[in-house]
Amino acid sequence: MARVSAAEDVTAYSMSKSVDPHAPKHVTEEFSVPAVDELSEEIEETELEKTFTDGSSAIYRFERVSDRNCPCECIEQHGSPVVDVRGERGTLYVVFHAADREDLRQVIETVGEFHPQMEVRRLVQSRAEDEDGSKSLVFFDKSVLTDRQQQVLTTAHELGYFDHPKGANAGEVADELDIATATFIEHLSAAQRKLLNSILDTE
Repeated sequence: MARVSAAEDVTAYSMSKSVDPHAPKHVTEEFSVPAVDELSEEIEETELEKTFTDGSSAIYRFERVSDRNCPCECIEQHGSPVVDVRGERGTLYVVFHAADREDLRQVIETVGEFHPQMEVRRLVQSRAEDEDGSKSLVFFDKSVLTDRQQQVLTTAHELGYFDHPKGANAGEVADELDIATATFIEHLSAAQRKLLNSILDTE
């Protein structure tokens, strides 16, 4: 879907797939695009077949060999069904529900192993009761952070700035980012404030 969206400049939605029980390595997938977008019959050696149109959307089908490197299959092998997929401008967006934090960690590690450009865009915690009977909802939209704030947080985390004991101090992280220590602290404070606003539900 991501390759189709990039090659044809369309947004592809609602992917579904089926596996032949007699040939489990053979996968058939379908996705929909607006009916006004007529796709090529072949994109990057993948043959597309239009199977249905209702005037507003069109369904295309293609076949492929199953491999464990597909993002959706990386997620599903950990028991987390994919609930929504779309391809937009060459990027694949996938929504899934993890049973707990350990499952989420494993999914992120597996997808990241084969797709290092992966990004987590949103995390939502269920309203289910915790062990102590309390309820909590944690939602964070990564897009509220600027690119620079994301870079600062990522670099600080990778260098162990948040570890105890610290793997790097503010000056060392700033040097890695090639910015002044005061600038690093300013960006980090702004990013942390946004994170806390989401967690604590404050403005």
